[in-house]
Amino acid sequence: MGIAAVVVGIFALLFGWVPFLGLFAIPVAALGLFLAGIGFLLAMMRKFKGMGMPLLGGVLSIAGVGVPLLSTGGTSAAISAEMEKVSNERDSARQRFEQERARLEQQEAQAEQEAEKRQAAYIAEHIELYDVEASYMDSLLDGKVPGVLFKLKNKGDQTLEKVKVTVYFKDESGSIIAEEDFHPVLVRPYSYSGKNAPLKPGYVWQMEKGKFYSAKSVPSEWQEGSMQARVTEIGFAESHDTNARNRLNMKNHLGLAVMATLVASCTTTAPQVASQRVESTPIDEPAVRDTPALQDDPAKPIRS
Repeated sequence: MGIAAVVVGIFALLFGWVPFLGLFAIPVAALGLFLAGIGFLLAMMRKFKGMGMPLLGGVLSIAGVGVPLLSTGGTSAAISAEMEKVSNERDSARQRFEQERARLEQQEAQAEQEAEKRQAAYIAEHIELYDVEASYMDSLLDGKVPGVLFKLKNKGDQTLEKVKVTVYFKDESGSIIAEEDFHPVLVRPYSYSGKNAPLKPGYVWQMEKGKFYSAKSVPSEWQEGSMQARVTEIGFAESHDTNARNRLNMKNHLGLAVMATLVASCTTTAPQVASQRVESTPIDEPAVRDTPALQDDPAKPIRS
């Protein structure tokens, strides 16, 4: 029994040092202890003769129980510490990413505010809206419809690729009951219409003779001739490319920040775990969208 206990104890020690897998050696070591106990009792019956092998088998079996516990416990503690370290580094990287995104969004918002202030100042100082007329005009297709005519002059030194004019229609009491947006100037990268020209400094824009902007959606409560018109939005010739470059740079910067966060997470996790009134035909103003669709120029009137 003593020899068997020694053999079983040695076997338990051989596999007990392997983390986690060594736990399976504990039952084997327990068997060794049982055999060593029997051997010890037999030796006592023989007046303590042959006590050496049972004692050695018992010691080895006890070691076969302790070694797997220490090995697995130490490895578990090390893995937990590394996992906590990786989690802290990931949280720190995520926090840096959120701070960088907030900074870029703040910069973009400030740039947009500055652009809006610049546009408002240019409209007030350099854009002249005159000869504005709003009345029921004759349409070959729709009969009498609300129509609008006006002229624009660019008295500044900037070329404009976009001018939006908003007309507010009023009832008998002078209250605004409807509004329509018109885009006499709207330069697009792709256009199948005849005119796609910007409004250069000193230039005047006017509707082609015999044409007008229609506002068929204006309700019947509108008092003919009662309206207010103003330029509400412009776009500078260089602003399209500049804004596009700015947005691209910000997106690239943000993308790099995301990539850096992901790389940081991957490079730390992998090894450690392994260890956006005229007789004519009217013009219907189409809605302007941000998408670069291939549409006709809305400032181009329909020929009668």
